[in-house]
Amino acid sequence: MKISRSEITTFIVVVGAVIWSLQRECERASTPAPAPVNYEEAGSAYQQGVIFLENKDLNQALASFNRAADLNPKDAQAFYGLGSVYYKKSQWQLAIQNYAKAIAADPQYTDAYYARGLTYDKTGQYDAAIADYSKALQMNPTYAEIYPQRGKAYDLKGQTDLAIKDYQKALELNPKELNAYINRSVAYMDQNKFELALSDLNQALRIDPESPEALLNRGMVFKEQGKLELALKDYAQALEFKPGYIEVYYNMAWIHWQKGALDLAIKEYSKAIELAPDFDWAYYQRGLLYHKKGNRKQAQADYKKAVELNPELAKKPYE
Repeated sequence: MKISRSEITTFIVVVGAVIWSLQRECERASTPAPAPVNYEEAGSAYQQGVIFLENKDLNQALASFNRAADLNPKDAQAFYGLGSVYYKKSQWQLAIQNYAKAIAADPQYTDAYYARGLTYDKTGQYDAAIADYSKALQMNPTYAEIYPQRGKAYDLKGQTDLAIKDYQKALELNPKELNAYINRSVAYMDQNKFELALSDLNQALRIDPESPEALLNRGMVFKEQGKLELALKDYAQALEFKPGYIEVYYNMAWIHWQKGALDLAIKEYSKAIELAPDFDWAYYQRGLLYHKKGNRKQAQADYKKAVELNPELAKKPYE
C-alpha cells in the first residue's frame, strides 16, 4: 500500500507531539513539587514584624518580614512590611522595590500605592508619586489622607491650583485633616496670600497645638509679615516639640541676620549643617555671613562646599 506525502507528514506531527508530551511528563516528574505554604508560620512571622516595627526595632522587623515573605512569596503584606522598614531606614529604592512586589501580589493594595507614592516624593519623583496617589484614590476616592500628599506633589511641581483643589477635597472629607491645612498654607504662601496661610495654620494649631510643622510654617508667615519676634517664638516652640528640626534652625538664622545678630545667625546655620552636612544653602548663607564679618578664609571654604554640593550656586553673587 502506498502512503501519501500528507499521511507521512501527519504521522511525523503526531509522533512529535507524543514525544514532546512524554518529555514534559518526565520533566514534571523530575521537578520536585513546591513545598506547601505554611500560612500559620508565615502569618506569625508577619505579626512579629509588625510588633518590631511598632517598637522601632527595624532590624528585627526586617528579619521577620523577610521570613514571612520567604514562607509565603505571595504575601503582599510581608512585602509591604519590608517596604515600610526600608522607608524608615531612608533606603528609598529598596522601599520602592518592595512596595512594587506588594502591588504585584495584590494589584488592589491601596496602601501600597500610597506608601510607594510617599517614597517617590522622598526621591523627588513627583510625577511617579502623583500617579501612585491617583491610583490609590481611584480605588478609594474617600481616602482623605492621600489628597494632601498629592496636593503637596502638585505644589512642588508648581501646579498650585491643582494642589489647593486637593487640599480642599481632603478638608471636605475630613475637616480635621491636619496636613491639608499645613500644606495648603504653603500653597497660599507661594501665592503671597499670607492672611489665608495664617488662617490655615491657626486652624491646624487648634487641631494639634504641638504640631512642629504648623509652628514652622506660621513662623515663616510671621517672618514674611515682618513680625520677627512672633516668628522666633513659633520656631522656639517647634524645636520643643521636634528637637533637631533643621528647617527651624535655618529660618531662625535668617531672622537673627536681619536683626543684625550675625554670630547668632552663624550659630544657627552651623547647627543646621551639623544636622544635615549636605545642606548646600546653609553653607552658602553662612559663607555670606563670614564674608560680612571679614573672615574670608571661612567664607571661601563655605562657598566652595556649597558649590560642590550644588553647582547652580556658582551662578549666584557671593559678595
